Amino acid sequence: MPDTVATSAAASSPKPPGALIESAAALAIAASLCFIPSVCTAGTDSDWALYQCVVQGDRGACQVVPPEPARYDEQRIEPGPYARYLMYTGRSKAEAITMARHVGESPRLVLVRVVHTELTSLQKYERWQGHPVPQDRAEIILSESIDSGPMSDGKSIAGAPASAP
Repeated sequence: MPDTVATSAAASSPKPPGALIESAAALAIAASLCFIPSVCTAGTDSDWALYQCVVQGDRGACQVVPPEPARYDEQRIEPGPYARYLMYTGRSKAEAITMARHVGESPRLVLVRVVHTELTSLQKYERWQGHPVPQDRAEIILSESIDSGPMSDGKSIAGAPASAP
């Protein structure tokens, strides 16, 4: 019984100062290895590439090209003022456009290019903090025309029969 008490007391005793220095040295060596690009990789973050280029002198990181923003074209029907009012009062978009067409209002047919850009880590953090950052989504209107689609009775606004889509 006395042997077990002695070993548990020895296990809970503080480590000698030499052991602390050894663990601090191992931590410093591990941290310094992360400055070698082949040991620690940080992905494709442009801020990290800029740091590698400017501070570490890695000329390979200076050639990083930012990724091309994702973009696609989208066709929308934008309701007119009366249809928007009907939507405000609780009607669905399709119902509001149909009712607005009966009084002579035509919605607009809009072709929009939507461009998504990736925010940097710093911009994401600043947005989270409430600071103004550039938008990560932009919409560019490519074309706009009056949509003279079919009315509920199967005729277009001009009175001609509506063509089937």
